Amino acid sequence: MALQTNQLMDPAAGLVATYNATTSGPHTVDCANGRTFLAVANASGSSINVTITTPGTDINGNTIADPVFAVANSATRLIPLNPAVYGATATVAFSATTSVTFACITLP
Repeated sequence: MALQTNQLMDPAAGLVATYNATTSGPHTVDCANGRTFLAVANASGSSINVTITTPGTDINGNTIADPVFAVANSATRLIPLNPAVYGATATVAFSATTSVTFACITLP
């Protein structure tokens, strides 16, 4: 579970993101600043799911369900990583890895 490299978007020039392969994971992403999101590109032949681990519990001590984000084939989905929900480091898993790439992007 190596920590992924976040790419900082330049407010004046934007960003041409570099996408990483979704090799077997899970992957971890630093999202402590509250301005980080995942860009998941699915070039496979079918929809895939992105699951982000929710490490906490609710006020009653019940486990909080991990959210699952569907990414249709031939689509790119942007997923915000809120540290209040996922902690300072989010753990991300993909239901499939073939022809699926992702980038960790931080806004200025």
